[in-house]
Amino acid sequence: EIEDLCLAHGRLMKSASKAQKMFGGAQDDVLMHKISHGARRHFLPNAVFRKFWNVLMFLCTLFYAISIPLHLANAFSYPLSNARIVQLCFGWAVDAICIVDTVLTYRHFMFMEGGIVVTHPERIKMRFHQVRSAWNEALVAFPLEIFLFANPGVYWIAVMRFSKIIRLERLVMYSSIVQEYFVQRFSVGIATRRFISLNTVLLLVCHWSGCLFIMFSGLSQYRDVLDDDVDPD
Repeated sequence: EIEDLCLAHGRLMKSASKAQKMFGGAQDDVLMHKISHGARRHFLPNAVFRKFWNVLMFLCTLFYAISIPLHLANAFSYPLSNARIVQLCFGWAVDAICIVDTVLTYRHFMFMEGGIVVTHPERIKMRFHQVRSAWNEALVAFPLEIFLFANPGVYWIAVMRFSKIIRLERLVMYSSIVQEYFVQRFSVGIATRRFISLNTVLLLVCHWSGCLFIMFSGLSQYRDVLDDDVDPD
């Protein structure tokens, strides 16, 4: 029986080694030692930097969920207020962080696949194209509204910022990851997690509803102003 167990263990090790080579995994102690003691250790799935970065990306995505409807609500307000300028500056800072995230995810962030840490750069790039759209990333990468800044208050600024809504598709994913971190760190119960998640969703829905109501109200006033300009009588 001991010999059978040894043979089964040997077959499993060979299968794992083949899978690691196929997926570009860190299959030997020398490679893992090199990664764990080099700069690339920060890009491992369970590294402290990766956890910090996931929390940061959750906050950035949440910022988009809050700021996009605010831009829509003030789309027809003239002139561009100082508060909106500050909001745009914060938005551009978040855009820059998201561009860095795209580069890191495309080139450096390792991931787990079948219990194996995938480290090969080509496999990392392949996974990036599987989970993200290159066209969407290119569309939302740069703040196109900066070219309209010479004409403040124009509603196209809100239209350009609305393109960032594409990033909200990852809000649920980052929310789940952050919840797992909090459960591991603070032992948060499932009832508390559901309570926080439900109230967060309700607050976001109310926030979007209120901002859209203000936007349509501003749109009706904007059309009245245009009608008065066309027909002064």
